[in-house]
Amino acid sequence: MATSDFGKAFRAAREAGDKEFEFGGKKYNTKLKEEDSAPAKKAPTELEKKREMAAYLGNVKQTAGSGTSDLAKSKIKEASESATRSYETAQKEESTKNYKPRYTPPASAPKTTEGATYNKKPYMPEEVDTSYKKGGSVSSRADGIAQRGKTRGKVC
Repeated sequence: MATSDFGKAFRAAREAGDKEFEFGGKKYNTKLKEEDSAPAKKAPTELEKKREMAAYLGNVKQTAGSGTSDLAKSKIKEASESATRSYETAQKEESTKNYKPRYTPPASAPKTTEGATYNKKPYMPEEVDTSYKKGGSVSSRADGIAQRGKTRGKVC
């Protein structure tokens, strides 16, 4: 397979250990596609570290053979259970980290009912106009659907 002039220049620069090379008056890098698109490995989170530790100690606990003393087995079991509890606690904290309550009372609201005076229905006026008690001239249905003869419509 014939290699182009660019390919030859690329290979020569890469073998020389150069990070960039010039070809045809333009600058190019010597990275391969796999190197350029490979995601950077991020550091493990605390939760991942605790999960790995719990899994490792659980495995050690199961593989402790007959040559292991009873004291060592009990210490391994204790460490494994402690790591598992720590992981479960961290998992619960992680799941509730972004929790927002549905309702937060305003800061001006009294903390207790002692000394606070409330009307039974503070939003209701003392006297209600009785002409609108049954809906007046509008539909008496409470679901908002108009009844026949109570609306006017246009004919298109």
